[in-house]
Amino acid sequence: MCLGLLLSKTCWLIPYSSHGTFRPSLKGLVQQNSEEFVKETTTAGFSANSWNESLNILTKLKGIGPATAALLLSTSDPEKLPFFSDELFRWAFWESKSGAGWDRKIKYSLKEYRELKEKIDELRGRIGTRAIEAEKVAYVLGKRETDLSASQKSERVSQETDGKPSRKAIKEAKVDDTEPKRKAAQVTTSDEQLKPEPKRKKQKTVEPATSRRVTRSSGKTESKA
Repeated sequence: MCLGLLLSKTCWLIPYSSHGTFRPSLKGLVQQNSEEFVKETTTAGFSANSWNESLNILTKLKGIGPATAALLLSTSDPEKLPFFSDELFRWAFWESKSGAGWDRKIKYSLKEYRELKEKIDELRGRIGTRAIEAEKVAYVLGKRETDLSASQKSERVSQETDGKPSRKAIKEAKVDDTEPKRKAAQVTTSDEQLKPEPKRKKQKTVEPATSRRVTRSSGKTESKA
């Protein structure tokens, strides 16, 4: 009878199972299983009469789908049972057309794993390799393709923007252009504030005509208060 996995060991395998597609919530779902249930289920899965039955048992665990179940199962027999990785599936069914190569969509279903298992069995029979070795080769090829695609995309973007200022540079240039104007306006305002106020001329007070009275006899002008 095969020994089952502990919950801690199962969680330890989760990051490896999602190295192709990032699944941040997967580990949290697996941790919702009890220690006892994980050990009982994995023990039953590893002791099943066929790998197909084993997958059906292992997928009863919360957070464990066909891909992760295949990973758990491959730890018991890495020579015959392949891990259902993105790279291995795409390499096994690779075609030189859009949507059928390294960009092929994967449903992660039991049907797809059965088809993958048949492909790997055919490869093992033809060249005598182990399932885990095929998975390693596929991972290297897929990773290289991903890196090349990212590099080509970066180079293409660089060529498209070569000689053209970026949005950030244009924005910074606008800020730099308005800064001297702002400072000049502040200096002008300060100079005007420092100028002395002009002296105001004193205005002569002129008495209103209605307050004057001229006497005919003396010819003098008298002011009337």
